[in-house]
Amino acid sequence: MSRCSIGIAAVLGILAISASGASAQGAPDQTLWKFNNLSRIGGQTPKVEGAPQLVDSPVGKAVQFNGADTALFFSSRPLVGAKTFTIEAIFRPEGGEFQQRWMHIAETDPKTGLDANPGGTSDPNPRFMFEIRMVKDQWYLDAFVNSKAGSKALTFPEKLHPVGPWYAVEQTYDGKTYRSYVNGVLEGEEVEGVVWAGAAAGDLKASGKN
Repeated sequence: MSRCSIGIAAVLGILAISASGASAQGAPDQTLWKFNNLSRIGGQTPKVEGAPQLVDSPVGKAVQFNGADTALFFSSRPLVGAKTFTIEAIFRPEGGEFQQRWMHIAETDPKTGLDANPGGTSDPNPRFMFEIRMVKDQWYLDAFVNSKAGSKALTFPEKLHPVGPWYAVEQTYDGKTYRSYVNGVLEGEEVEGVVWAGAAAGDLKASGKN
C-alpha cells in the first residue's frame, strides 16, 4: 500500500459508504466502519502504522491521529462498480497544517501495483478523498473525486467552521450532480454530467501520516 496522505491531527469516529451500480435494483449496498478499535473495523483487519490512540467521542470510542506518523490501511473495495455513491464520516479536526488529507480510497494501478503516486502529486489513479484546509483556528472541506470520466473538487473557502467540535461530512454523486455537506447543510455542488465511471479494485486509507 502506498503512502500518499498529508498529515492530519484529527479524530475519526464513523465512516459510512453506500453505492449503486448501473443496473442495481432496490436499496444501494452500504458499508459502515466504526473506528472504535484498532483490530477489526468494518469487517476488515487494518494495517496500523504509528500509534493512533483510542479516545472517547459522542459516538463511543474513536481513533485519534496525531498528524505526523499514524495511519490505518484497509485492503477494501467498497465502491467496486459503483455508478452513484454517498460517503459520510463523523470526525473532529484539531488544527495543524493548511492542507490535510484524512481519507483516501484509491483504485490500484495495474501497471505499478500502487494506490497512489508516492510523490503525492500528479496522481492519475481514480480515487475519492476527503481533505480539509486550515485557516488559523478554522477549516473548510475539500471533497474530491477522480476517475477516467473526469475529476471534481468541491472546495468553498468562504464556508469556514471552527476547530474543536465534531462534524458530520458527506460527499454524494447521483450520476449527474456531485455535492458536499457539513452537518447536513449543502456546501456546494457541481452539475456536469458523469464525473465518475465506476470504481475498480483498490484500498482505503484513514490517516494522520505524511
